[in-house]
This record gives sequence, C-alpha cells and structure tokens, in this order.
Amino acid sequence: MTRSSSRTMHLATTYAGIGHDVAWWDEAAGSQMGFQDHAYLARRAEEAKLDFVFYAETLSLYETNDEVVGAFFGGRPDSLALLPGIAAVTEQIGMIATYNTTFHNPYQMARMVGSLDHLSDGRVGWNIVTSAIPSTHPNFTAGDWLPREHRFGRALEFRDAVEGLWGTELVDLAGQHVRLAAAPPLGGPSRQGLPVVMQAGVSGESKDFAARTADIAFTYYTPGSSTFFDDVKSRLATYGREPDDLKVLPTVMVLVAPTDAEALEIAHAYHDRVANPGVVRALLERVWGYSLADYDVDGPLPDQDPDWDVARAWTSQAPALAERDPHKVVAGWRAICAAENLSMRGLVRKYFMSKIDFVGSYESVATRMQDAVESSICDGFVMNVPVQPSGFDPIFEEVVPILQERGVFRSEYEGSTLRGHLGVA
Repeated sequence: MTRSSSRTMHLATTYAGIGHDVAWWDEAAGSQMGFQDHAYLARRAEEAKLDFVFYAETLSLYETNDEVVGAFFGGRPDSLALLPGIAAVTEQIGMIATYNTTFHNPYQMARMVGSLDHLSDGRVGWNIVTSAIPSTHPNFTAGDWLPREHRFGRALEFRDAVEGLWGTELVDLAGQHVRLAAAPPLGGPSRQGLPVVMQAGVSGESKDFAARTADIAFTYYTPGSSTFFDDVKSRLATYGREPDDLKVLPTVMVLVAPTDAEALEIAHAYHDRVANPGVVRALLERVWGYSLADYDVDGPLPDQDPDWDVARAWTSQAPALAERDPHKVVAGWRAICAAENLSMRGLVRKYFMSKIDFVGSYESVATRMQDAVESSICDGFVMNVPVQPSGFDPIFEEVVPILQERGVFRSEYEGSTLRGHLGVA
C-alpha cells in the first residue's frame, strides 16, 4: 500500500521499569539495570532517526493500606544518572529525563540538567512531574506531601526559577513555594537555547501547565479522539503561543509481527502469562482496598463493595481512566463481567489487552499511526513495547522504514539538537 503525507510525525522511545508487564521475565528481555541494554536501545533509536529517548521516574512503590501492592517501577535506574552515558554513545538523538518538582530544589536541578544540555550540545529535555503518590514524601527528609493545587503551584514557581537559572541574569524569586536568590550556575543557554520541557497529565491544571510552559504534552492515547489535542492546543493562544509550539505525544504500547494474526497470537500469549493469580489479586486489591486472597481468580468479582476511600484514591490518579468516580468505575466493571461472562482473571486480561495500543502487521500499524497524526489526534508517539529492548527491533527495521517511505517520518536528521528534531522554538 503506497501512501504519502505532508505532515511529519515525531517518534520517541521509553525504557520501562523492571516490573513492566512481561518485560522482566521473558527470555528475550534485557536488563533494566544493565547499561548495555539502555545503550543498545539509544543507538538503535538514533539509527532510526527518532526524536528522543525518554526515561520516566517513580520515587516510591505503590501501596494500599500500608502494604506494597505493586513494584511495577522497581529496579528503574535514576534517569539523570543514565543521560551522561547515553550522551557518550550517541551523537544526535535527544534525551529526556524526569525530575520531580515537589521533593527537589530548582538550583540543583537547573545545574544538573543544564550541565547535561551543554555537555551533549543541546540534546537534553526535562519531564516535569509533581508526584501524585502519597507514599513518596516519607522517602525524603526535605519536602512534604502537597495537595494537587499546591503541587502545581510549586511546579510553576520551580519552572520559572529553573528557566531563569538557565539564563544569564541573577534570579530573585520570592514565591509561595520557591524562594531563591542565585546567579545562573552555567553562564547562559546551550546550543539549543533551553532544555526541552515535557509535561504529563490529562487534568485541566496539567493542560494549562503544558500550554503555558511546555514543549511536549505527554499523555495517553485515545483511539479516534482528538479531544485532548484540540483542548491543549486551544489553550496556547492565552499564553501568546502558536499550535506548533507544543507537540502532543501520547505514550503507546506497540507490538508488531509480519501479519496481524501473528501479532495477536503473541499479544494473547503475553496476557495469558501476565494474568497469574498474584497479579490479578494485586491489581484488584488496589481498588478494593483489602485482601482478596480467599477469592478464586477464575470466579466472579467480589460481591462485597470496595473500600470506597481506597478506590477513590486509585481512580483519582489512574491516568488511563476517563471516569474518576469509583462507584461508576466498579459498576462498569461489573457490567462488563456480566455481559461478557468474565472472571476476575478475565477482567484483568481485558485490562492488559487494552494496554497494547497498536497490535498488528508492520503495514497496518504504520497506517494506524499515520492516520492518528493526520487526524490531529496527536503529533506523534512515545513508543513502548512489552519486551525490552528487543521488541523495538521490528519497529525500527520494518515500521519506521514504511513511515519514511510515505514521507511521514524523517529519513535523516536535519539538525543535532532536541529542539531542532521537534521543530519548537
């Protein structure tokens, strides 16, 4: 199938934590803590001419009722520790690290990220997070848990302070959350000017934050819906910005094979393997708020209602959920289980299946990606794969060349800075 396009998409990768789905127990998986696998992915991504590699961060494990119920991000190395190594083994691809504004200070952050940006000749970005997980703050002697409205307020002041510190003038800020009087630690902008800023989230506060100060809005993919794209882009004018000043890049799980049937077969095998009794109970206990050890995972959902306070805490921060009311979420699950005769395990399998956004042949996945960009659902994708880093190989070797042939994605870099790759001022 031959297609062409006048609109160029942006592509990036992310390397997930050690507990991500099947990533850590599949025989084809690499080491999440071994640098060689991170270096391999970065070099392959650069060969494919991707915009950047992205490293997320989680500063605590997930807990329910003071018990750890998921270590899905355990074993993830510090993203800022990875970047110098990645910069040393690559030449042009961008790199984005995550740094928390609630528990760190702006001078330290500005110095570390700014130094990396200078040393890499302008290839670094910063993913701003505020931490919605209450169990994070006991891990730090400085900083405390903040309600949502104060987290965003501190993040904005933090961002203003950092931007000033990346400049050339004395920064004198006396805000509600950040107070700072300091000279810039590096003596001016890097080759790309300022490091790229990424902002994640789907709330109104997140969209406003992105429209005001970010270069990338990092979100979740909703097939066929341009609601997020239209909303966040419409907010840019308020801050004197143009639509192309902000790139909307959702995270997507991708699984490809030579044919659609082969890809689906692999996906089903992963889901069967993932949905073991321990995982099924751990996921549902996050919502129910009490032990489900006495329940058969091949039986129905518990008749007893969840602890609604625990359920509300989960639904309020589950980023892929459109509905935040826990009563409606659980009622929806019960309705799905009744209509489709699903057990607890069956519901979790359905949950995992929904996490793979693009499953299919090389050609069909390339077409769906192109359609999403041309339909203004997004400007591109931050890609993930169930088994890392080897799962990226067929994407780089088969899918990206199709997109390049169609004119949807670059065949060569036109510059060497991250801002240049993204086309942002």
